[in-house]
Amino acid sequence: MRIGPFLCLIGAIIVLSGATVWLAQQSGALALLPALSAVLLILTVLIRQVR
Repeated sequence: MRIGPFLCLIGAIIVLSGATVWLAQQSGALALLPALSAVLLILTVLIRQVR
């Protein structure tokens, strides 16, 4: 994996983590949305690397 896409992935995960924490403070149920998005993003990248 090249450095550019890796940094973009790390940045996206940090943003989604921040959104998860912020939404958890507002409403616990809404915090699942960015958390699930982060998991799906990581799984998508890992599946692409395997192929």
